[in-house]
Amino acid sequence: MSLVVTSIQINVPDVPTLTPVLGRYVMGDRPAVMLYDLAEEELWSDLTVNLNDALPQGCAFVPYDQRVYLDALIEQGYASIIGDTSYGNFGQRAYIVQLAPELIAKEA
Repeated sequence: MSLVVTSIQINVPDVPTLTPVLGRYVMGDRPAVMLYDLAEEELWSDLTVNLNDALPQGCAFVPYDQRVYLDALIEQGYASIIGDTSYGNFGQRAYIVQLAPELIAKEA
C-alpha cells in the first residue's frame, strides 16, 4: 500500500499532534486513514477499519473508540457521520463516515 501524508493536523488533549496518512485497503479498494505522530515518526493508530459491509463511495468505517479523532476531523470539515454499524463477535460498533476528498487516497 502506498501512503500519502497530509498537511492536516489533529489536536486533542493529552495526545501528540497527529496527521492523517492516507492509503487504500487492498481488499475492496476502500479509503484507509491512519494517524501518524510526525514528531516521533511512528504510527499512532488506524482511524479506519475495513469491513465487508457495503459502503457509499468516499466513505469509511471508523470504530467508536476513535471518536475523539473523528470529532477533530469533523470540526475541521474533513468528515461527517452518516450512520453506524456493528461488527465482529463482541458487539463492536463503527461509524459510517463520509470523508472529504482531502482524506481519500487515489484509487489503485
